[in-house]
Amino acid sequence: MKRFIFFILILSSLTGLSQEKRLALVIGNSAYEHGGALANPLNDAFAMLDALTEVGFEVLEGYNLSQVAMKKTIDEFGLKLKDYDVGLFFYAGHGIQANGRNYLIPVDANLLSENDVEYDCIDAGRVLGKMEDADNQTNIIILDACRN
Repeated sequence: MKRFIFFILILSSLTGLSQEKRLALVIGNSAYEHGGALANPLNDAFAMLDALTEVGFEVLEGYNLSQVAMKKTIDEFGLKLKDYDVGLFFYAGHGIQANGRNYLIPVDANLLSENDVEYDCIDAGRVLGKMEDADNQTNIIILDACRN
């Protein structure tokens, strides 16, 4: 986690950045219903929340989110981001790659086969698309995922 805090401190020191409006979305998923609990994602998400807040980000947050809740939270972030200069997305939890695509795994995902991934998980491209649609100056994505 120290490397992320260092990254944020560097980010905040960039010329002109302190005057820009900054919005972050922090998601930490640890309590998986079908895949066991993870020890670190919530701790990492809370630490990232503190670091981002300290350097002037407004932070939206979500913890142990279901697929429906993750989609809704990401969509709300994308809409709100249109009014900001800098966007940052941080995710800590399980991730997976299937059929050449990267997915974030919500806590209610029940993956019995590779075919389930598309329907039970969140395509990381959803976050990228929302950030691109916001048409702001800078977007940063940090994925701290246990990828299987």
